[in-house]
Amino acid sequence: MKNRRKASYTADAACAARAHGALHPDARLRNPDSLAGRIVGMPFRMGLWWPFRDRFAVEYERRAPGVYYHHQARTKRFDGIWSDELAAGTTQFAVLGAGFDTRAYRFADRLKGARVFEVDHPLTSAEKQRRLRRVVEAKPTHVTYVPVDFVKEKVEERLAASGFDAKRRTLFLWEGVTPYLTAEAVDATLALVGSTAEGSSIVFDYISRSALDAPSEDLKKQLAAGEKYGEPYQFGVDLVALPALLARHGLALESNCDAEEMLKRYLVGTDGEVWGRPCAVLAIAHARVGGSSARAAG
Repeated sequence: MKNRRKASYTADAACAARAHGALHPDARLRNPDSLAGRIVGMPFRMGLWWPFRDRFAVEYERRAPGVYYHHQARTKRFDGIWSDELAAGTTQFAVLGAGFDTRAYRFADRLKGARVFEVDHPLTSAEKQRRLRRVVEAKPTHVTYVPVDFVKEKVEERLAASGFDAKRRTLFLWEGVTPYLTAEAVDATLALVGSTAEGSSIVFDYISRSALDAPSEDLKKQLAAGEKYGEPYQFGVDLVALPALLARHGLALESNCDAEEMLKRYLVGTDGEVWGRPCAVLAIAHARVGGSSARAAG
């Protein structure tokens, strides 16, 4: 990823998609991110205004087919895993490439005694904090912002310096990040997760490697958008290779939610109609430290 001079464009675009989805009249389809619309930046905020609202998803899909609907399903999937891990006793959360993620604030009532570490580029982190001051009355005591210059610094070192406890059961969220990283950076992050307490886990979305190697016309549009804003796609992995990649770092694949499952679970309205189809080559994985297949591989 290139050096940046401002907050991540793609993080703001994803925030806008969540904000727009949160306005859906069907509660079954509505995106649960009720804060996204209050912190999204310009010019994306304009897409939420009445004169432009009807065209927002159409334009989003024109530029990156399937991605708007992937954002809607992904928010619900990640929220569900976050909620399940809280119920299972997880008390530490690390949001990697946090962008304008709002879970630390939306789930605040359930995070008593927990810690949330939001890791991101210094410019994006500073911009997010600036926007949150309009929304959150006081800085949440359970949130620690961890600005990282990914070119010069190591995430694990910055986390440790910020008070992260590797011996504490942790959920790592890695949302909308892996395609922009090098294979080496992906390995380093998985190694970090694998070094934490048994029972820790990571949820992340990823793109198919074979799709990147031979992109469809729709995917070419998505790739062009990333290139245009200095955030090109670099990494992909196919499902058949994913378990071995995870096992190298002591992780076992617990679930994999592909586009068809996302559609069935999250994109069918109360009337039984499909709202939209998510990008076919994106999926969401949840992997755990010390799972049975990871122990067997080790």
